[in-house]
Amino acid sequence: MNAAELTKLHQLYREAGNAARDESQPEEARDKALVDVVDLREKLDSAIIESQRDREVEEARSGLEIMTAAPVANPMIQAMREWAAPPTQDGPKSRAIEIPLTRANEEWFKDTGQSVKAGYTYTSELMTNLIFHENAESGVLAAGPTYVDTNHGRTLLWPMLATDAGAAQTAERSPATLTYPVFSQPQLDAYRQDGYMLLTEELIRDSELNVWMAVTEVASRALATKVASQLAAGTGTTMPDGLPIKAASGKTAASQTVFTADELIDLYLSTMPGVRMRGKWICGSVAFAQIFKMKDGEGRYLFNPAVAAGVPDTILGKPLFEDAAYPACTNALKPVTFGDVSSYYVRRIGGVRIERDDSVAFTSFETTVRFALYIDADLFDTSRVKALTMA
Repeated sequence: MNAAELTKLHQLYREAGNAARDESQPEEARDKALVDVVDLREKLDSAIIESQRDREVEEARSGLEIMTAAPVANPMIQAMREWAAPPTQDGPKSRAIEIPLTRANEEWFKDTGQSVKAGYTYTSELMTNLIFHENAESGVLAAGPTYVDTNHGRTLLWPMLATDAGAAQTAERSPATLTYPVFSQPQLDAYRQDGYMLLTEELIRDSELNVWMAVTEVASRALATKVASQLAAGTGTTMPDGLPIKAASGKTAASQTVFTADELIDLYLSTMPGVRMRGKWICGSVAFAQIFKMKDGEGRYLFNPAVAAGVPDTILGKPLFEDAAYPACTNALKPVTFGDVSSYYVRRIGGVRIERDDSVAFTSFETTVRFALYIDADLFDTSRVKALTMA
């Protein structure tokens, strides 16, 4: 917008303002004039800003001395232009292209191993969504144990009836039979599962990724993997009691490496009727492969895969959970358990802790990230979960 147009716009703005303030005019006319004031004000402000920008650009141009040189014709490009040119009144042009010869050291290669490393003009792009590999989940936790959450790590003791008192039938005038119940006292302690990482100042400062989100995820995955291992294979000496380790043997397979459907049925029947109603199968990956292929006498598979997300597989009408940390099908190990998993108690103390400290490795410009989880686990009633033991 030139100066004359800007002056005219300013004049219209003043006239609209005067009309809006003129009380001798009808109310409708003053309202219309007020609307014009607002509209003209916006146009005037935009025009002033545009005029100021044009003036600054002109001043910048006047202060620069632009040197231009005639471009050097590229023979290859010139040949392509002539080839693609439309026919003239003199007729079509020849469509033959003469490729100019170049010396080997003038050729460009993306490969940075070549003599002319045009690959140095390329860049790489780092995607910011970190991809995590799949970790096996804990079949024990998926089967539904009983959780005990505390904010302290003191030993927890449970009084438990281990053996019932007995009763007997006696004859008239005979003394009653003396009997005593037997009690036990299982306990839950606190065992720390932990780890730490060192992150350099340069990594934290320069990484394209959200470092702290990645560290939190990695630490949580490490703890989850360790907990799954403890619940499936812990010996209970100085660590949690793993469920298959603590479970009593309900059936011993005839083989050291394979088992049959009949042996699974014997394991099922080794538990009490009430336990069977609530019972769930848990097995290792090797055992899962064997169960998957089991057939009845008519060739039908006994395994029933899940029909929807969140619904477990079943065998013999009972839920089946795979646990990759469960024992393998090897001599004297227990790769399959069945029973009421709610009788397996898992203690958690205070939840997952992920903490940062910048002082420990201060002189080496490193940050320490420490992560930990305190847990314990035990099968209080060994009659409620039974295991298949390999020969």
